[in-house]
Amino acid sequence: GTRVDVEVLRVNESLTTTIVLDEVPALLHSIQPIQPGYAYLQIERFGADLAETIQHDLTQLEHQEGQPLKGLIIDLRGNPGGSVMEGIHFTDLFLHAGQITSLTYRNTASNELHTATKSPSDRLDCQLSILIDADTASAAELVAGALQETQRATVYGVNSHGKGSVQKMYTSDNEALKLTVGYFTAGTRTVNHETPIVPNVLVELPQNNPKKAILEILKSQNIQKKQLQQVDQQLDLLTYTPLSPSIPWHQDFPKRLEMDAQLNRAWEGLLQ
Repeated sequence: GTRVDVEVLRVNESLTTTIVLDEVPALLHSIQPIQPGYAYLQIERFGADLAETIQHDLTQLEHQEGQPLKGLIIDLRGNPGGSVMEGIHFTDLFLHAGQITSLTYRNTASNELHTATKSPSDRLDCQLSILIDADTASAAELVAGALQETQRATVYGVNSHGKGSVQKMYTSDNEALKLTVGYFTAGTRTVNHETPIVPNVLVELPQNNPKKAILEILKSQNIQKKQLQQVDQQLDLLTYTPLSPSIPWHQDFPKRLEMDAQLNRAWEGLLQ
């Protein structure tokens, strides 16, 4: 309920606004219908009961459209993982057999093997396209890798992060310890920085180059060539990490396809 005045500076412009503090529910997924029988599912992170919630939401969508789901794009870009067990449950929605993952712990007696279980609610006839990027990690890699290995889904994008670890949080009143307690496979494959999930179809996006962007801005200001050269020399002294463009969003799905080359390629593959 607290009111907070915020001032934002944008390229020499000042924007002031007032916000009211409130609890914001964490929306871990969103589903967008594309056309009858096809939908786009974006998963931000794997949290408690997510698989059951998504199954319910997809069933509701089918009731609204009056037909079963034929194709689904699962967007795992930027997904850092979350609950490994929830990733296993989600993967099982689309399989009736095959290994999903094996969990390996320091105490080998605690090791676990998870295989798909056959269920009447399995979505075996729904074609799947999965999107991954360098920020797709942990449980999200498990999902993409297991569905790819069982040839249940085609994976698009770029190599995943490569973090095949199981972590546990130990907390007290005022402190916490996040500890790696085990490792998992995606299907039967080990996942790490040397062996990330490699997409079936590589779709790279151009990376943002801050140096180039700064020089373009200065050129538009009619700055003398000699000054531009001096700025260029100084920029060469700076280090930077190229950044991938953020995932574009638009309510109009055709517009999104124009803005997002990876999504467009996944959609084309779903229709083939």
